[in-house]
Amino acid sequence: MRKGYFDLKRPEILALIPRRAKKVLDLGCGAGTLGKTLKERQPCHITGIELYKEAVEIAEALLNDAQRDNDQGSVWDYKRIIKQLKTRRRAKISYVIE
Repeated sequence: MRKGYFDLKRPEILALIPRRAKKVLDLGCGAGTLGKTLKERQPCHITGIELYKEAVEIAEALLNDAQRDNDQGSVWDYKRIIKQLKTRRRAKISYVIE
């Protein structure tokens, strides 16, 4: 895993996330650093989706839920991922980070 690429805090993205967001889906969550920072800023539930196994293993300790997406495509199919999450957990996602 490339150190630095997967653990960026991304303050420019954090600034765009509404403080009222309670359930956040982070597509391409890397090692979960942005989600961890968001959880420190406000009470929320973060679900992270990442392609790389090593990054997901780290994100599992930082986020409420981290999963590895096995879709090896180059474009995230976020509608498919949200549908799967809703089917499994009946989750309501209030904000999506891509």
